[in-house]
Amino acid sequence: MTKIDVLVSEVGPRDGLQSIETIMSTDAKKRWIKAEAAAGVREIEVGSFVPAKLLPQMADTGEIVKYAKTIPGLTVTALVPNFIGAKNAIKAGVDKMCLPLSVSETHSRSNLRKSHSEVLGEIENIVQYINSL
Repeated sequence: MTKIDVLVSEVGPRDGLQSIETIMSTDAKKRWIKAEAAAGVREIEVGSFVPAKLLPQMADTGEIVKYAKTIPGLTVTALVPNFIGAKNAIKAGVDKMCLPLSVSETHSRSNLRKSHSEVLGEIENIVQYINSL
């Protein structure tokens, strides 16, 4: 039998919370992430670098990233919808960034307010920025 590696990447602190109206406190998010890491989860998508007016639940993502980075062995990821989000994620110290690329143009425009080509342009700008650091 061939051995394969499996990576479990928890997305609850971002995907699970982004559509919930009641704002979870920053301390509660930190406890959640700490408990996940203590249970053996090695990668957690801790939030999204989006404008707070669009997703108030994610307003503390920078602080959450900085906290999560203090947990030994944890890979800290965040969703970034654009170049500005990526710059903020890098400043906060993420290990990985996820930028959504929708299957359809319609979903891309409703989710990110950008066409596929515009999203690809954002990715190109992000890569150039990272390479300039």
